[in-house]
Amino acid sequence: MGGVWALFRGLFGAFNAGRAAFTVLVVLFFSVVVASDSLAAGTATSRTAFDGKIASIKAVHLSRAAPPKKLNAVIARHTAQVAAGGGELRGVSKPGVVAADWQKLITRLKGLSRRERVLEVERYFATFRYVTDRKGWRKNDYWASPLEFIARRQGDCEDYAIARYLALRAAGFDDKDLNLIGVTDRRSRQFHMVLAVNVDGEILVLDNQSKRPAATLDLKRYEPAYAINQNNRWLTKRTG
Repeated sequence: MGGVWALFRGLFGAFNAGRAAFTVLVVLFFSVVVASDSLAAGTATSRTAFDGKIASIKAVHLSRAAPPKKLNAVIARHTAQVAAGGGELRGVSKPGVVAADWQKLITRLKGLSRRERVLEVERYFATFRYVTDRKGWRKNDYWASPLEFIARRQGDCEDYAIARYLALRAAGFDDKDLNLIGVTDRRSRQFHMVLAVNVDGEILVLDNQSKRPAATLDLKRYEPAYAINQNNRWLTKRTG
């Protein structure tokens, strides 16, 4: 009987030792997981040049979100069209003239101060006519490249915002100082897009529905949804 009892105690001891080792492994595993999540959370709230500077709006960086594919597709199309001297434009009788107009605009902008560049690019595209994608492109939604916008001299809110964004980038603005902001217009209940530009710490909001750049986003009229540029995507939320 004593031998059986000794055997039982030996097996029980081995079981306890195994259980302890298993517990250590579980604790180590979850420590790594928690640490990884903490690091991810730290990146997820990384600040941008726009944090706290657009009145009552805070941009929260989504570290796990891929760069906006739709915007990058427009940028790639625009880059190819410029490189080809307008040759990639479809249905345009004088694509070379369109490409030359774009280059003249960029050259003119580079000769101005940063604030004057913003005001000039706002004035240049303000002369274009607003039309919906359905009327202009026979599509429910189409983001035109700046050259396509210039060729037709008409487009919708995304076309105004993207053309100004890429013009200012080409004229020397850093991407972190430019954000396309998607909003809902409370009046029309329609999606709308504006461009916010950081000019040496001062925010200027370019909106094709306004006659001049504004220092703040009109929160009585607009409910912000997101902000994007070529490399990042943010969610926008009220801070007050």
